[in-house]
Amino acid sequence: MAGKDSGITVYVVHQQQISGGDGAPNAQALSATYQLKGFRVGVQAGNNCYGLFNTVGARASISYSQPLGDAGETLHFGIAYGGYGTRIRSKDVEGDSDDPMIQQFNGRKVSYDGDLGLAYTDNHLTVQVVVPDFTTAFNKNREDLSGQMQLYTTVSYMIDISGLPGTTLTPLAGYRLVKDEKGITDLGARFYFAQYRFGLEGVYHTSSSVTAGLTIAILPHLSVQCMYSSEPPVVRTYTNGNIEIGLKAGF
Repeated sequence: MAGKDSGITVYVVHQQQISGGDGAPNAQALSATYQLKGFRVGVQAGNNCYGLFNTVGARASISYSQPLGDAGETLHFGIAYGGYGTRIRSKDVEGDSDDPMIQQFNGRKVSYDGDLGLAYTDNHLTVQVVVPDFTTAFNKNREDLSGQMQLYTTVSYMIDISGLPGTTLTPLAGYRLVKDEKGITDLGARFYFAQYRFGLEGVYHTSSSVTAGLTIAILPHLSVQCMYSSEPPVVRTYTNGNIEIGLKAGF
């Protein structure tokens, strides 16, 4: 879906664990997309910190849209590919930062992988299917991939609310196939009030967690989004969930 909006669109996001000790997870990401006729391109870079580990990565994407009819029916194809590397922050190690094991870990090569995506959209319906990390997702011989998402699919349908111009309700359902674990179903909905330039959304996950969000359009081409996600019961003793703040700007 990169470049779905016309022109240049830039996204900036920061995610932080609400509570936790030293080394609590946090992440930052920057992405930009551009639409050029039928083709659309995007770039993304991000940093993910957890404990002593830092993962830095970047990838580029390209997608193509093929109109199928006069009522907005469109088929979208996309691929993203890039690399990432994980390093231990030696300066934060309590002990011998020159330990050969640390040096060996930090000497590992950058890993490369990509995502494949397919989507159908019309004036109301959106169906998406994504295969993340497609070169390794279904590798049966990689035990270290346990818990990795192998497939994600979602269906949503936008409903215009009569009597409230510009107000829409979009129910959605998604499913995540996870390697060696039980799949996760996502059920939720999004309200958008164009007259007041803000939206509300909520999603329940069958992993016994929830996500809630608020989007506000500050200016015609600038909006801010705040998301809260609770953690599954097995880790709620250690954290109260995650909060994510993002900015979207169009040019």
